[in-house]
Amino acid sequence: MRATMTGLAFLLAGMGMAAMAQVGPTASGSDLHARDTYFRASWKSTCSVPGGPSSIAFTSAGGDATEDDMQVVASWPDGSTTHLGLTPGLFPQSSGFAGGSGGCEGIGVTLPRQDQMLLWIERDERPARSRMALVLLDTSQRRVLDVVNDAGNELWGDEPCLSKAQPGLYEAVLVGAYQDRGPTAEPLPLPRIMRIEVIGNRLRLTWGDWLTRSHRKGKCFDA
Repeated sequence: MRATMTGLAFLLAGMGMAAMAQVGPTASGSDLHARDTYFRASWKSTCSVPGGPSSIAFTSAGGDATEDDMQVVASWPDGSTTHLGLTPGLFPQSSGFAGGSGGCEGIGVTLPRQDQMLLWIERDERPARSRMALVLLDTSQRRVLDVVNDAGNELWGDEPCLSKAQPGLYEAVLVGAYQDRGPTAEPLPLPRIMRIEVIGNRLRLTWGDWLTRSHRKGKCFDA
C-alpha cells in the first residue's frame, strides 16, 4: 500500500536532548544558552486564532523545569483561564506550525471544525525521544474536550508530516515500536502513520501502515 503524506509539515523535532542534557564544563556559550532556553522554568505562547485563546502559558510549579512539573494554562482575551489538563511534564518551545487561520507560537495548531482547536505539544521524555501530546479545545465554551498525553514518539532527526485527509481527520508520521522476531529481539523505532481523528468532541488515534521504504519528498515522507 502506498501512502503519500502531503500538506503541512510540522516540527515537534529534535533538539538533541541527549547532548543538551550532558552539557559539560567545556560547553560553548551557545550550547549553554540553548540548554537554558530549553529548560527555562516558564514560557508563554502568543496565539492569533480568531475566537481562540490569547496565549498559552507553560509554567514549572516549583520553578525548575527539569523536575518535569510544568502546568499548561490557556488565557483568553477577557482575562479568564482554562487549565488544559495535561499531565505535568517538560514542554519545550518548538518551531510550531499553523493553518491559514493563525496559530500559537512554539506549538502546533490545527482547526478541525468550527469552534474547535487542536493543540500539538511536544513533551520531553529524556533520555528517550520526545513524545507528542494533544489537547482538543472548544473555543466557544472555553473548555477542554479531550486530552491525549502520549500520542507517540516523534522522529528524531526527521520532520514528521501532517496531512488533513478530510475535516477532523489528520495523518501524522510518528515512531511505532516494531518488535522483531526472536527471544532476544529488541523493538526497532520505525516510522509509521498515526491516524488522528476528531469524532464529535473526542479524539481517536489508530496506527496505520509502517513506512519501511520511507524517503524524503520535500519535507514529507512517501512510502
